[in-house]
Amino acid sequence: MENISIDDILASLDKDTRAGLRLGSEIEREVLPTASLGLNLEIGGGLQLGKQHTFWGGEGSAKTAFFMETVGINQKNGIPCAWIDAEGIFDKRWARDLGVDTDKLIISKMQTIPEATDQQIKLIKAGIRLIVVDTTSQLWPKSFVDKNGEVKMFDETMQLGQQAKDLGQMSRMINGLNYSCAIVHISQQRVDVGSPAMHKPFKPTGGKELGHNDALRVRLIGTKQDAKLIKADVQRGDNLVETVVGMPVDWIIGKNRLNGNETNGAFDFMKRSSGRPGLDKQGEVLDLAVNYGYIEKGGAWYTIYGERAQGREAAVKLLREKPELYEKAKAEIEQSI
Repeated sequence: MENISIDDILASLDKDTRAGLRLGSEIEREVLPTASLGLNLEIGGGLQLGKQHTFWGGEGSAKTAFFMETVGINQKNGIPCAWIDAEGIFDKRWARDLGVDTDKLIISKMQTIPEATDQQIKLIKAGIRLIVVDTTSQLWPKSFVDKNGEVKMFDETMQLGQQAKDLGQMSRMINGLNYSCAIVHISQQRVDVGSPAMHKPFKPTGGKELGHNDALRVRLIGTKQDAKLIKADVQRGDNLVETVVGMPVDWIIGKNRLNGNETNGAFDFMKRSSGRPGLDKQGEVLDLAVNYGYIEKGGAWYTIYGERAQGREAAVKLLREKPELYEKAKAEIEQSI
């Protein structure tokens, strides 16, 4: 049999056909970091361009805030971002508090799944590199509107499973066109009614096809038990009042085609009342550095590059007051990615 080289095969193809082909060596793996260093470690550095990712959870699990921070981080790296505000809750002040440059963030108020699909495709072609849909749960199926774009009467919208079918079609269309943008679908959790009566696990909105097209699925769980909430004395007028300033958030990777790891982790999310809203980066770096052996922990004492602190709260405070220690620990952890 005559041996034919890849170069000869490519040379024999017409220009239009060749334009749609790439060698395996030409496929670059580009990622955009999330706000969580711990999550980035487990997914190979961050969200992957050309892929779809679903982050889901219950009410108040910091999903929107987490991705506001993620957008802000990537904007600082020169990444153009867009936000599809299906819930209609985008708040300019809250976004700025979380690090978003609102002068450079494109906001789209799409309501139906077909509109959101077309908008995402246009944004991808225009050069947007990160799109967040908040949330897929609030996108209307096409059965909600008539051929003129008018909202139907309520009784005319009842089509079983239409939202899941439309979301599946949306993700399928985008997957076929997207090589250059990281898509994030934020989703609210719902009870899986198809499970046995004694066991009702939660699942995200969207049906099986949306899940099949995702490269990554992560569940966020906000811990609201009083004993675990983060509290501090906050000045209220002339008085110091104990106030809830944060909560632990667990993340669980349920599917990971980015690098195969299906693990879990946690971070503390700080509310506006803490004075520094968003993910507690110093706390997360401290815990990761201890796990990786970059910071020593013996009993209640932490040894941080020659500095000593008793208790986790004091150790986190030390990293805030001495950013050079925080940056050194963070840099060592990032070497593991």
